[in-house]
Amino acid sequence: MQNINDPRQIPLFDFWAQRFSPGLYAKLRTRWQGLFHDVLLELMPADALAQQFHEQLGRPTKELYSVAGLIFLKACNDWTDEQAVEAYCFRSDVQYALNVCGGQVEISLRTLERYLRLFRELGLAAHVFDDVTAALIAHLELDLSQQRLDSTHVYSNMAMVGRTALMSQALKRLLTQVLRHHRGRYEALPEDLRTRYGNKSGSTPFGWQRKATTEQRRHVRQQVAQDMYFVLAFYDGEAAITNKDTYKQLQRVFEEHCQVVEDAVTVRPKSGARALQSLSDPDATYDGHKGRGYQAQLSETCSDHNEVQLITDVLPQTAADSDSAALPEMVERLEDKQRKPQQLLADTAYGSDDNVEHCAAKQVQLVAPAKRRHEANRDALTALDCQIDATTMEVIRCPAGNTPCATHYNADNDEGFALFARATCESCPLLKRCLVHKYRNQLRLKYSNKSLRLDRRRREQELPPFKQCYRKRAGVEGLMSALKRARGFGRLRVRGRPAVHMNLYLKAAGHNLSQAARWARQHLKLSSKAPKTAKQGQSRQLSPCSGLNLASERLQLAIGSALLHIQRHQALMPYTTVRLHQVVLAG
Repeated sequence: MQNINDPRQIPLFDFWAQRFSPGLYAKLRTRWQGLFHDVLLELMPADALAQQFHEQLGRPTKELYSVAGLIFLKACNDWTDEQAVEAYCFRSDVQYALNVCGGQVEISLRTLERYLRLFRELGLAAHVFDDVTAALIAHLELDLSQQRLDSTHVYSNMAMVGRTALMSQALKRLLTQVLRHHRGRYEALPEDLRTRYGNKSGSTPFGWQRKATTEQRRHVRQQVAQDMYFVLAFYDGEAAITNKDTYKQLQRVFEEHCQVVEDAVTVRPKSGARALQSLSDPDATYDGHKGRGYQAQLSETCSDHNEVQLITDVLPQTAADSDSAALPEMVERLEDKQRKPQQLLADTAYGSDDNVEHCAAKQVQLVAPAKRRHEANRDALTALDCQIDATTMEVIRCPAGNTPCATHYNADNDEGFALFARATCESCPLLKRCLVHKYRNQLRLKYSNKSLRLDRRRREQELPPFKQCYRKRAGVEGLMSALKRARGFGRLRVRGRPAVHMNLYLKAAGHNLSQAARWARQHLKLSSKAPKTAKQGQSRQLSPCSGLNLASERLQLAIGSALLHIQRHQALMPYTTVRLHQVVLAG
């Protein structure tokens, strides 16, 4: 049965004002707990979770807003399941943030795991991130015109093993299931093969040691590849075995790591970036620079008008996906969410000519360095140094002032060339810096609109205006560091694509929450340091004989304060009455 308490509903009595002292309660309301309680709790997907339960029949669920909020806080604070349960049951600040009364709520590990599974299967994390980010952007009135983009590598909680161990583990898993469910077919295998993979004490095959030499490792890997090929062929056609996930997984490992050439089984020199990396996380891929796992594309505001910067979008990916291919999708996503910037800062990996043109078509200025030329050609003269007709795109003169023998530009495939006499070029003092190449009896200079744009960008990025604008991009590295240190963004506690994506979205939303709380604390400090008004100064200069006037003034201030507290639901009615009586007596 659905159990939902709308956090927007106004309570008659404020339980937390009696639980905490006024000073502690004021601090709590200015920290992330107060911001989550007042602004973000109502954005949690309680209605989506409620659809999985009957409205009236069955045992009541846990209060769904608080459970959805607990899942959010668990991810963004990098809690374990046990820590999340303890926080929900015993931590008063978490209970205040989740709008549940302390001492009256409890949740078990199994119940939390069930709600985590629902949260993951329904794909609610992406919606939570979008709703939370939109609310905070509107609350802080952020300027989205300037943003920066970068990616970071993410490790899931998967087993890190080498190729030999991966291949042997895949084979051993299948043989374990065949032994358990089809003992007769298992015993039909050769005895030496069963002996090699029948060791239950470890995952390494037939006595292979970690300190083995390279030749020994190669021999073991070759033996495992031959055994995989034999077992796959031995059970081929038996639906009871081939339909098992372990058989399909073994087949995938063999196809990605091994090959059959003229009936001979060999191990591939390289398995490829999208090959299976771990049996515990089949969705993880490989990046040649950072290793196995996943990655996330993150865009963040970087305008000088913002007091704090927030993450505007997150795009979870596998480690094998390239940054250059991710930029168009990120721009499309930002446009769909009405967060498209006017200027986007990114590093060289995103700065291809195609990406610059794509952003220009979306009215976005991509500020990213073009890939530099090889060191030997760093100071070379290109077609950009030539005089080119703006209409026909044909070369009129080279940098030395020589006229080409022939020139042509094909607009259909964006290719052009200019031919120069060999004798003319060989006597030119700029020949060593020129990028002409031999072509029959002449020298040829090839160019295109794309090459001209790249050369123009290479020169612009060496100028001070570009460097001054681009310097803000480095700030995104601080974002990556903060996410990994405070949110556990670098190494997650989960594995598998759905769980990894859910945690990445919620951790990014948690970072935005902490940034908004920091903004609130800054404004609170500024307001506390504000100069006192003239009226407050005069009230302190009243003489002792004006006690009646002072009592009257205190009574008026107390009544106004009480009414304000009642309106904001920060004080209990009995507490207000007692406080009024105390103020009058003190006067």
